[in-house]
Amino acid sequence: MYNDEIKIIEKEYKSFYLKFEYINQNTFCIHLKKDEIIKEAEEKQKKVVDEDISNEENKQIITDDNTKHKFLLSKYIEKENILIFYIKNHPNYFEILNNTSYHDIKFFENIEQLFNVYCPLSFKNFICQKIHGQFNKNK
Repeated sequence: MYNDEIKIIEKEYKSFYLKFEYINQNTFCIHLKKDEIIKEAEEKQKKVVDEDISNEENKQIITDDNTKHKFLLSKYIEKENILIFYIKNHPNYFEILNNTSYHDIKFFENIEQLFNVYCPLSFKNFICQKIHGQFNKNK
């Protein structure tokens, strides 16, 4: 049975992800579309990654617990401006299992922090819509 908190994330935050996969009870994979502001910041950092010849050599196949789900341990996983995160839900925080892009933040107290870091404009709009919806509901 999958963690209830992961089920809530899958349901409540559909607007942020393109794909959601369950890996095991406490681990999931999420494909996020990056906001333009993140794309611009990463373009500045791209030279550093491109110059890192060892990046290709750092790719490894890893398994989480007993699952055979494979992912890359590279500087970041990116395909067509999509970030792919493998996330483990611990009792008090979320851990990104694969390396991330220029932020290199591995731990988040809640999933909203991840969306705020990698999709700041989308997250702001999401929060505004939620507040507006609550405001209209209470009228």
